[in-house]
Amino acid sequence: MSSNEKTKVGNATDALTGLMLPDLIPDHLIQQPQCGITILDIDTFRVFTACYGYQESDAVLRDLAQTLQRMAPEQCHIFRSAGDEFTILMEYLPINQLLDFAFKLSKAIKAQFAHYPAGKYFYLIKDKPSSRIQSIPLTVSCGVALYPDHGNSYAWIKEAIYQAWYIQGKREVVTSLPL
Repeated sequence: MSSNEKTKVGNATDALTGLMLPDLIPDHLIQQPQCGITILDIDTFRVFTACYGYQESDAVLRDLAQTLQRMAPEQCHIFRSAGDEFTILMEYLPINQLLDFAFKLSKAIKAQFAHYPAGKYFYLIKDKPSSRIQSIPLTVSCGVALYPDHGNSYAWIKEAIYQAWYIQGKREVVTSLPL
């Protein structure tokens, strides 16, 4: 690999997780005109970060990236698509197989991070600081879709999955609503 290729790869990966950046998703969709998409979002991650701090949150993101790499099928592409959001592009499968994968992933992640004790969560009520001890379970919401069946771009599919989460609730595995 030439130094230019290494620079391109280095610039295209997330420094914390080593996963690809979301800027590459449209290119992959052009190369793979039909595929299954799984979007995974960590629930209440902002609260988790407030309780445990940025170092622990970064460790969770790294561990989660490794779990995704271990559990995802071989011929797939994994992206850190936002701060606490990940996208997996994989072969075009029947939607029930994508849902099975998402359920297994969600269950494994919940089990992997179940060891966190209750944390102290700070918040404001009418500008007065307050706190409470709260268990912060690390769970994920997963959305699956078929490209291009559920949308003709990543942005459309992501929006369809967000709408499904809004309707069905977080901490769920959903299939996108065709737009």
